[in-house]
Amino acid sequence: MWHADSTQIRYYPWWDDAFHFSYFVPDFSLTAPEIITIPQTNSPYTGYDAWVHQYNREEEISLVQSSIESLWDTLTRRVHIAGISCAESVDLISEYYRLQWYHDDQMNQYQIPTEAPLTASTTLRHILWCEKDKKFLWKKDTQWVPYYATCPPVRFPSDLRVLQQSARMNMLLGIEVMPRDEQFLGEIFQKQILTPFQLSQLIYYRWKQFWFSGEKYDFSLPFPNFSEAF
Repeated sequence: MWHADSTQIRYYPWWDDAFHFSYFVPDFSLTAPEIITIPQTNSPYTGYDAWVHQYNREEEISLVQSSIESLWDTLTRRVHIAGISCAESVDLISEYYRLQWYHDDQMNQYQIPTEAPLTASTTLRHILWCEKDKKFLWKKDTQWVPYYATCPPVRFPSDLRVLQQSARMNMLLGIEVMPRDEQFLGEIFQKQILTPFQLSQLIYYRWKQFWFSGEKYDFSLPFPNFSEAF
């Protein structure tokens, strides 16, 4: 039996064989920190390669670097960088955290205080997919947020691995889950990216822990049955 109310995850096997989660959609317009996101444009989509060029990784890396450098000039700013997608962005944030002594060498985990001047998050799409999945993403187009036009674009497999590892090490504050994306959360278990506890922390509890405002949504994921695999 799994029961942890403080993390918004519950599993009662004699009920319905499902994990019951909550995920949090932050409203960045209402939050305390200064929010920095990758700039978006209204250019038409003309193919994946052109889309990647339009939102090139150098611009993101430069934005993350300048944001971190600006924090050394003042002790009062609090910055949150949303939607990071590149391994270099993770490296820059990791280096800053190590200089702040947030890294626990024994546990190989980051212990980030709620008053930290810098926090960062990535999206569910960047935790699950990379540019090798572009044909799949094209088929998952929606009227509101085309999967193929995720901004910033999903990057290389090496970026995907680094983002997944940063989530496991608690370097990320959270994972941004857009409504209608929750149908893909089960893939995190199938691909063994995160445990149920880690997932619940990153999609709900840590957003609340760091005082973000937004909307809470409840959903369920089937509990995997491995008995038929043997």
